[in-house]
Amino acid sequence: MIPYRIYLLIGSPLNLNRIRKIVKITGTKGHAYNNGNLCGKGLAASQLISSPDRVQTPLRRTGERGEGKWAKISWDEALDEIASNINRLKNEYGPECIGLTRGTGPGWEGSMIYHQLFMNALGSGNLGCQGYCCKFPRIVATGTMMGGEPDLDIENSKYILLWASNPADTSLPNYWSRISRAKANGTKIVVIDPRFSRSASKADLYVRIRPGTDGALALGLAHIIIEENLHDKDFVENYAHGFQEYAELVKAYPPDRVSEITEIPQDVIREVAIAYAKTKPALLFMGNGVEQLTNSMQTIHAIYSLPGLTGNIGVKGGHILTTPLALPDLAQKSKFFGGLLDQSVSRHPFFMSKIGGGASINISDIYEAILTGEPYPIRALLNVGSSFLTVIPEGKKYKELLKKNLELIVVHDLFMTKEAKELADIVLPATSFLESWRLRYMRPGFKGNAYIQWVGLQRPVVDPVGESRSDEEFLAGLGHRVGIGEAFPWKDALEFADAMVTPLGLSAEELVKNPAGHLWQVPEEEAIGFYKTKGFNTPSKKFEFLNTSFEKAGFAALPIYTEPAVSPISKPDTYKEYPLILNIGIKSNLFCHTQYHNLPVLHKLMPEPLVEIHPETAAALGIEDYDIVKVKTPGGETSLKAKITLHVVEPNIVYMPYGWSEFDINSLSEHYPADPISGAPSNHALLCQIEKV
Repeated sequence: MIPYRIYLLIGSPLNLNRIRKIVKITGTKGHAYNNGNLCGKGLAASQLISSPDRVQTPLRRTGERGEGKWAKISWDEALDEIASNINRLKNEYGPECIGLTRGTGPGWEGSMIYHQLFMNALGSGNLGCQGYCCKFPRIVATGTMMGGEPDLDIENSKYILLWASNPADTSLPNYWSRISRAKANGTKIVVIDPRFSRSASKADLYVRIRPGTDGALALGLAHIIIEENLHDKDFVENYAHGFQEYAELVKAYPPDRVSEITEIPQDVIREVAIAYAKTKPALLFMGNGVEQLTNSMQTIHAIYSLPGLTGNIGVKGGHILTTPLALPDLAQKSKFFGGLLDQSVSRHPFFMSKIGGGASINISDIYEAILTGEPYPIRALLNVGSSFLTVIPEGKKYKELLKKNLELIVVHDLFMTKEAKELADIVLPATSFLESWRLRYMRPGFKGNAYIQWVGLQRPVVDPVGESRSDEEFLAGLGHRVGIGEAFPWKDALEFADAMVTPLGLSAEELVKNPAGHLWQVPEEEAIGFYKTKGFNTPSKKFEFLNTSFEKAGFAALPIYTEPAVSPISKPDTYKEYPLILNIGIKSNLFCHTQYHNLPVLHKLMPEPLVEIHPETAAALGIEDYDIVKVKTPGGETSLKAKITLHVVEPNIVYMPYGWSEFDINSLSEHYPADPISGAPSNHALLCQIEKV
C-alpha cells in the first residue's frame, strides 16, 4: 500500500470496479515508510487522475515524427503492430537490437521486475535506466566495500553528517522528519554542501565545500582521525582489509592541503573530523550530490571509508546492514548477469555487474550505440515512463539521432511527454499508481526504520483513466505476441505478487486483506556486530578500505582523489571564457525529477525553473530578480529567469533545477568527460557564463 489514505466521493474501498472521485489524500499514521507524513507530491496526486492532459487511448503516428499527427487505435492494433516490428527486427538482426528505456515514473519494485523479465526473456541485455546518475553509485560502492548498502539508525544516532544531501527537500516525509526528531532529542546535525540548502539552514554546523572536492575532504578527515588516534583499532585491525595502505594514502591529505583543495578552513576540517570520530554513535548520510561528478565512485569510496574507520558499522545508532528479503528471481536476472550484460552495448560492464536487483545498463550507453552503431546498432526502442530528452546530457543531439536512426519508437506514459510528441511512432496510455495493483517492498536506503523489512501492495482506488494500462499489462500483452508468453504465466499483477511473496510465507490474498502490508522486525542482535561472526559479504569477508573488486576490474583499489575533469583548476583556459561554476542538479520538494510539473496546484507554487545567482555576481552583471538571462556552457545554452539569493554562498557558483521539459537545461551538460567506473557525467560541476537577455 502506498502510505496514505484516499478519501472517495462515491464507492467503497472494497468495491474496486466502481468509478470514484478522489476528494482528499492524507497520510497513513504509523506506516512503515513515512509514519503518515506527506509531501506536496502526495497531497496533489489526485490531479494525476483529473488532469485533462492524460493520454486516453493508444495513438499511431500518421505524419512525420514530431509533426503531431495522430490516429486513435485499439490496444490490440497497437500491440500487434509493435510485435510485428519487434519480430521482424529480432529475426533479421537478433533480439539485442531491441532496447527498453525506463525512468522513475513506474516506480522501482514490481514494475522494474517486469521490465527486466521482458528484456531477459526476449534475449536482450539492453534495458537502460538512469541509475548511474542516482543511487547505483552508492549501491556499487557500498556493495563492494561492505557487502551492501547500509540503512541508517537515525533514531539512535548522536551525530549525523549530511554529506551532499538535502533531505529537507528530497525526503521530507521520511528522512527529514526522522532527522528533525533526532535533532530535537539532542543529535548534532552537520551539513557538507556547496549550497546553503534548506537542510543546511537547520543544521548545527554548515560546511561549504568547493564542488567536486568531497573526496579530498573525506581523505582529510581520515588523516586527522588517524593522526589523533581516534580510529576504531579493533575494527580496522580485525574486521577490515587494506587499512595500512589506506592509512598511508591519507597521510598525503593534511588539513592545509585539504583546505587549499576544498576551500574549507583548516579549523573547520579539524572540528568536523574530531567531533565525528569522538561522538558515538555517529552516522553519515550521503546523497545524490556526489553521484554526478567525474570522480564520483572514488569520492563515494572515500566517504564510506569513514564509518569503517570510526567503527560505526553494525552499531546501534550507526550504519545497519540487514539480510535482504528472500524474493525469487522471477525477473530472470540470472540471464542478464550470466551473459546478456556481456552481449549488451554497455560501456561500463563492471559497474553494471555490481548493481544486483537493478539489473540494467546505463541509458546513456544505449544512446551512444544509437549514435555510433557500436558495438552494434539499436534499431527499436520501448520507452516506459522515461523523459530522457529532458534529463540526459545533450538531449537535443540525441533527439535528432533517434529520429533518424531508429525504425520503431514506442512510448508508454501518462502524458504526451516530449518523447511522445517528438519521437514516438506509437504512444500507449499508462496508469498512475492510483489506478493499478503493484507489488511494493522496501529496498536498502529507503526504509522508515533501519530494523524493519516490509512488503505490501499498491492498490487501485479509481478505475484506469480512459484505456490506460499498467506496465505489467503492457509488457505481458506484448510478450505473448513476441514469442515469450511463457515468461508471463500470471493472469494479472496480483498473481505475480503472489508468486513473489510465497517464499516469504505470505500470499497476495493476505496483502489484499491487510492494506498496511506485512512488516518484519529485524532483531537488533542480528544487525549489531554481525560481522564478528558472519564477516562482510565481500571477497575478503572484511570491510574493504582497499577495494578488491575495483582492483580486479582494473580501477584504483584505494579511494584516490582526482580533481573534477571540469573545474577552474583542470580547465583554466575554459574557465577564462566560462568563469562560473554551474550545478544543474537542484531538486525541488514539489516534483520528482520530471514528474508532477503539470499538476496545477504544484505548477502554481513553482511555475518555472530559476537560476540561482549570488548577489555580488548579479550586481556585477547588472541582473535583478526575475530578469531573463542566458546561461551558456561549452555544451549548450538556455534562457530562464534569475533568482538572486544567499543560498548561493560563493559568488562564482550558480545553481539550476532540472527536469523541466520546456527548458533545455540538460543541454548545458555533456556525456563526456565522465566517471571512469560509473559513466556519470559532470552535471554537478560544470563551467558556464551568464548574461542578461
